[in-house]
Amino acid sequence: MPTPVREEIVSRIATRIEAVATGLGYAFERNRFVPIEEGEVPALVLFDGGEEVVDGDSGGLSRELGLEVEAFVTAATGALLGAAVAEVAARIRLAMRPDAAGLTVDGFAWDVKELAMTTPEIGRHAKARAFAAFTLEYVVVYQTAEFDPYATS
Repeated sequence: MPTPVREEIVSRIATRIEAVATGLGYAFERNRFVPIEEGEVPALVLFDGGEEVVDGDSGGLSRELGLEVEAFVTAATGALLGAAVAEVAARIRLAMRPDAAGLTVDGFAWDVKELAMTTPEIGRHAKARAFAAFTLEYVVVYQTAEFDPYATS
């Protein structure tokens, strides 16, 4: 059976975010359903979100797919934490940008919009590492053929 367009998009984005995590030496998971434990940070987690149909005029259905990337960042000191948060956010944003050919998500989507970055929640772990968690929220706009979620239109 073919892969739904939605999964084609999310799996490609997951590959990009996992590459960011690997480059930073972070763990990566998709749709983690248990809280991150102290020994599991730093980490990036991608969450599939809901979807809204926004248009159906061109023979297909335009959809807006919500995605969130949660980042769990550590630094040697609190003074370095802000720079670490900024660096991780910048790398995630680069991973979410359009492809070199101007296409989005390997041609499966029309647009990727960053909606927000939550205020980093700052805390400390028992091992005295400075720690912050934040979320980048995105909407991916794509289209499927009407009544066929496996085909783009």
